Amino acid sequence: MTATESAKLPSDYQNGAPSLSGFDSQNDITEFVSDREQTVQVILQQMNGAEEEILAIGSKDSPNLILKFQPYTEAIIHAVNRVRLPGRYITDVTESNIDACRFLINDLHVKVRHLKDIRSNLIITEKEFTSDLSAPHPDHPTNKLLYSNSKELLMQQKQLFETLWAISVPAEQRIKEIEEGIEPEETKLLKQTRNVRDVSDTFSQICRNTKSEALILLPTLERLELSSEIFQILAEKVLREKIRVRVLAPIPSDLRIGQRIIKQYPMFEIRGFEPIQMGLIISDKSKMIFVQYLDTKSGDLEKAIVSGIYSTHKETISSIMSIYETMWASSKVREKEAKSRKQAELLQDILAHDIRNYNQVARLSAELLKEELKDNLPVQSIVESMLKAVDGSTHLLERAKKLGRVLSDENPTLYTVDLKDAIRNSLSLIKMSYSDKVISCDEKYPADLSSIRARTDDLVGEVFTNILSNCVAYTDGNHVEIEINVREASHGNLSMIETAGPSSSFQPYWIISISDYGKGIPDEVKSRLFSRYLESAKGSGLGMSIVHALVVERYKGSIRILNRVAGDYTKGTTVEIWLPEA
Repeated sequence: MTATESAKLPSDYQNGAPSLSGFDSQNDITEFVSDREQTVQVILQQMNGAEEEILAIGSKDSPNLILKFQPYTEAIIHAVNRVRLPGRYITDVTESNIDACRFLINDLHVKVRHLKDIRSNLIITEKEFTSDLSAPHPDHPTNKLLYSNSKELLMQQKQLFETLWAISVPAEQRIKEIEEGIEPEETKLLKQTRNVRDVSDTFSQICRNTKSEALILLPTLERLELSSEIFQILAEKVLREKIRVRVLAPIPSDLRIGQRIIKQYPMFEIRGFEPIQMGLIISDKSKMIFVQYLDTKSGDLEKAIVSGIYSTHKETISSIMSIYETMWASSKVREKEAKSRKQAELLQDILAHDIRNYNQVARLSAELLKEELKDNLPVQSIVESMLKAVDGSTHLLERAKKLGRVLSDENPTLYTVDLKDAIRNSLSLIKMSYSDKVISCDEKYPADLSSIRARTDDLVGEVFTNILSNCVAYTDGNHVEIEINVREASHGNLSMIETAGPSSSFQPYWIISISDYGKGIPDEVKSRLFSRYLESAKGSGLGMSIVHALVVERYKGSIRILNRVAGDYTKGTTVEIWLPEA
């Protein structure tokens, strides 16, 4: 059968499928489709909507279906001419589908790679993916399909595809091997279910057969404990046969857990690395298994592991080993950086402690002098200046320490914070600090929300405290008026961000506007406002640099300095802060 011939299918398929109105790309949808005609519509709509690249995985029967089923063939032809990158397709190239694979490569210009025993059927575009859940048939499309445009699920599927692509081989190579009767090195997909324990059994077998070295990558260090039976095999071999075992895994935030595990496996070389949802073991540079985790915290392997990829392909293993060695070297550099950072923090704490002690001595001495010479007015004035200088020094020290903490923490732990509570706590602190001022504040929050949840941490209060403090400091007179308005950012005004906008248009943000009726900030000063030690600042000059470091660098938000009244800076200032919703 040629590419232009159609299999005997319902006539509705012959001219393509109509648009499927049941799926709205604006909503987050994950649904099963069980009607054969509808599944075809969904797949064709997905391919026709692709703009960047189409990624696909197919079992050995899938290439023949593409060749025979004209709507799919035509959709691929149109997509190849439309998308920015050539389509990529992974399948099990066999004698039964070799002609169809040649057609995909030569006629449809699809990049095809071979992976033995691949059974998945998956189509991935930049916005959605579909997965064939029925047993594939070379003569008709699926009648059971999973559709999803969930960004989280889509990211997982793309990660799976790229992993499979990296370990597969060019289809042209496999076609040549079939033609020459060469048996290839093995690469196969493993399952892990209640009845099938391919992954865990293969993992155990690799551990038992390791003779010289094992390289391990884990999603959490706790997996050493949770999969103790498997890793205990390696631990015994280390002691008995002197093999080398290296482990890369995220170190737990609770250091006691990490210390307990390291104590349990002192024979393993363990280094910390960033979290990853994959597991890996490479044995003796000749065998490798990738493991995809469904639940990294489960001790039940049937629940923890969803699938695995086993390979003895030398080039693949060599490539993965190069990546592992790079990660291993990088982790060593990070360890040194972390050690240097801890030493710097220790020196900073020692310095801060000693300066505070000296300041305390200076303050006590100045107060004694003030009391001793209380009738000498000129001396009293000098002593008051001394006390202010000592207090200013202590205040500057605290702010510098906070800024140092923010700048040195490259991977802060963020969590959900109620912004309404943080703002009101900062406002109460400012009112207590400026008890000689009458501070009135008009607060506006979304009426339908009791709390305003943002992804920040306990330092977010510093943002509001510094800004509110400036509102008071730069307002003449004893009466200070402040307006606080909290609202949700709409997708339509995301482009308004100037300093450092959000990383994704899909991330919702809170906009917190804080306005005062003070003397305002000239435009030429606005551009320098986040510089450290601003010369025109009334205080230390560190306040707004701390705000910028927290909002932009730590929380991945944004900040703008505006005139309260457009075009007239003398009417007061508005500071607009964008923080990601939790």
